[in-house]
Amino acid sequence: MTEVQGFTKARLLGSEQFMPIQKDILTALLDDDKLYSVDDAKRKIEQYLKKEAR
Repeated sequence: MTEVQGFTKARLLGSEQFMPIQKDILTALLDDDKLYSVDDAKRKIEQYLKKEAR
């Protein structure tokens, strides 16, 4: 079994993997003290974009 690597919010925001608008979304959604995989971060962005405006 392969272990999924976790990254801090700061590390993900410093990554070139995400566009600036995606980084803005992650800034709002991710907790500073948790670790996330890149897939977790992408999933959170997708969920946010699919959410209906209220």
